[in-house]
Amino acid sequence: MTKSIFETLAPFCINQSISIQEREIAPAGPVAHLKNRIHADLESGVSTENVLRALHPTPAISGFPKQEALDFIQKHEQHNRDLYGGYWGIQNETMETYFVHIRCMQVFSDKIALYAGGGITAGSVIDEEWEEAEQKMNTLLSLL
Repeated sequence: MTKSIFETLAPFCINQSISIQEREIAPAGPVAHLKNRIHADLESGVSTENVLRALHPTPAISGFPKQEALDFIQKHEQHNRDLYGGYWGIQNETMETYFVHIRCMQVFSDKIALYAGGGITAGSVIDEEWEEAEQKMNTLLSLL
């Protein structure tokens, strides 16, 4: 999936100047995430908004290949993903850093809605995926 992000970023970058660091493990409560840090030097005049629009949703959110996965989701899912995944970032005068998030919480006056999903593949075991989704939800619940 990192390759897909690289290929999406390349046209926006100075001489395709993109570096990808080794995969690392980032613990988050009872679950751990695998992540790659990606650094890209954008051409002058390229807007962050256009880059983010091209990247979102990443394969971690929608699947791969992107358009086929989005078409499948549209055809087969019976609910709106709303806040299931997205990105957020930090900006200053010299650098912008963005993160893909794959779970979140929406707080209402009388309830909360949790959003999370699983990386379903041909080899997935549904009960294990469900348990992992519950663990992700527990990470969010622990914040309350």
